[in-house]
Amino acid sequence: MRNIFFEESSHIREAIRKRIDRVTEQIPHPKLRDIIRQRNKTSSFLKGAIGYYIHEGVGGIYPEEQRLELATGIEVLCSSGAIFDNAIDEHEERNGETTFLKEYGVWMQIAASQYVLHRGLKMLFPFMSIYTEKFFHMYSIDDAVIGMVGMDIESSNNLDEQIKITEKSNGRFAEVPLVIAATTGTEDTITIEYISKFGYCLGTALGIYEEVRDMLGKHGRRRATEIERGRFAIPLHYANDMKGFKASDYIGKTINDDAYRSMIRGVIQSGSLRKTQNLAGTYFQKAEDALYFAVNKFCFDRLKGLLESVSLELEEMIKEVENIYQ
Repeated sequence: MRNIFFEESSHIREAIRKRIDRVTEQIPHPKLRDIIRQRNKTSSFLKGAIGYYIHEGVGGIYPEEQRLELATGIEVLCSSGAIFDNAIDEHEERNGETTFLKEYGVWMQIAASQYVLHRGLKMLFPFMSIYTEKFFHMYSIDDAVIGMVGMDIESSNNLDEQIKITEKSNGRFAEVPLVIAATTGTEDTITIEYISKFGYCLGTALGIYEEVRDMLGKHGRRRATEIERGRFAIPLHYANDMKGFKASDYIGKTINDDAYRSMIRGVIQSGSLRKTQNLAGTYFQKAEDALYFAVNKFCFDRLKGLLESVSLELEEMIKEVENIYQ
């Protein structure tokens, strides 16, 4: 199946990568440089590419160099969330490579997260005049950081709380940079509101998708690491409401092979994985609906391709695990 987003954004994402590599090489501290470089190696630069398309999609007329600078700033800013996640969740590897958490310690991870957060904002300052004049009070980056802390440090007591935490962290952290991108092309409040909803729902859907990836071990590290460290996952909330399944048997505990098999069978047999997939699908659809009213057809077709691609990957992950454990 041809995917229009990944095929046609390949040159944009490669240009972003090269620009980020140049920025990273300028970092004087070698440990910070190592952490940030490793993050760049495993990134697909989605947020930057989305911001690039949105600028043009809402009527922006920046030349190529400015669009790429905007996209790079968005990507640098958003990388802070992934590095912060490594520190809080003690991820010593991503996609089979070290995060340098073990080698350099948690505080160096946090320092790296702070560095790219501020560097990304610095890169975005020239593009933020309309955003700061008209929209800053409505779409604030500090809310995204608070949401990120809520996701990584606080625990949810029920499904509704978990969904709200995911919205506040993943949703807001995707929403704000894309609103900034949109304000470089339009001042129309209704268009900005649609882009806001698109980013918020897209980020929430991707957050749900990432929870499933972690549970199934698709991050290139030990499966269910975040569950072992005490974080509730949405599939476990769904399953916990079913007779015969106790999420407390797994949350915050070392999950050996037998326990993992039992947990996965429980979430499959209860329908919880499929319910989680449907929840993500609801947010993907809301994102698509908002996008339709915000951008031109060229932009819509490409970003719809991204939504379809992630939805398909989620379906394939769940089918694979159902075939193994049912």
